[in-house]
Amino acid sequence: MNFSINTAVFQNTFSLPADIADKHLKLASATQLKVILYIFRNIASGCDTEKIAAELKLDISETEDALLYWANAGILTCNNAVNEEVAAPAPKKRVRANIIKPSREEIARRGFENPQIQLLLNEAQMKFGRLLKNSEASTLVWLLDDEGMDISLILMLIEYAITENKCNISFIERTATDWLNNGVSSILDAEKYIADQYIKRTAWKIVEAAFGIDDRMASAKELELSNLWINEWGFDRKMLRLAYEKCVDAKSKFIMSYTAKILEGWHASGFKTVEDVAANNNKKAEENTDFSTHDFDLIEEILNRGYGEN
Repeated sequence: MNFSINTAVFQNTFSLPADIADKHLKLASATQLKVILYIFRNIASGCDTEKIAAELKLDISETEDALLYWANAGILTCNNAVNEEVAAPAPKKRVRANIIKPSREEIARRGFENPQIQLLLNEAQMKFGRLLKNSEASTLVWLLDDEGMDISLILMLIEYAITENKCNISFIERTATDWLNNGVSSILDAEKYIADQYIKRTAWKIVEAAFGIDDRMASAKELELSNLWINEWGFDRKMLRLAYEKCVDAKSKFIMSYTAKILEGWHASGFKTVEDVAANNNKKAEENTDFSTHDFDLIEEILNRGYGEN
């Protein structure tokens, strides 16, 4: 079956930077591509996160991650002011769009010039338990020779990928980029980073269970929120579930950002448990009841005395 473009559709078009098609069709996720297409189709509306999320039926955190991806790629610029009390300036991210990895010929040439490259490839093959594919060798040489990642750190990264049952070059490259962006430059840095990620993922599991979210990989923002709620603010699963129910009662659906605001308010009020929230609600109810009872008592007293009597 042969296909051709329907030229009638060119009557209504909009422009896209060539870099999106040339460099990002394979790198960007479906969500990231949806977001950038929506932005360029509605370019006059700007990059309102909540509006984009609502129009595309995405979670706020997914939308923010997609916007950050395109900002890191140089397609978008980030001009929004950030509340200094809420968030510290983020470290400068490396732009992944311009990565040029060495070819097979370059790998061979560099291997003769730098004995560490041959050592790295030999050690990596032993860990993989097979000969390396060209894409794997190219990525490892790029990390060592171009990005300056220490050979011991790269080998540790491969070990980490094996323990996570994700010993593939996509996971290794993604994690390596994450480490580079976050200043991980030694074994000690990596050990601390892995431990922190484990703590955040454990917190995310509690959040998943409380909010009834299907088992999936959390976004970076979701991991940070989970860590904040569980490990820093000390909320338990019951507290998270109560916030979820409050959100659904108010909005008729679960919205992560709205639920986060509920939890933020409880933390600011010093509430730690569902009992604290219940006690506060009871206190408010008693205050309202006392006021109402006082009014009715006064009315009853006037009626018993007789209206207009002295």
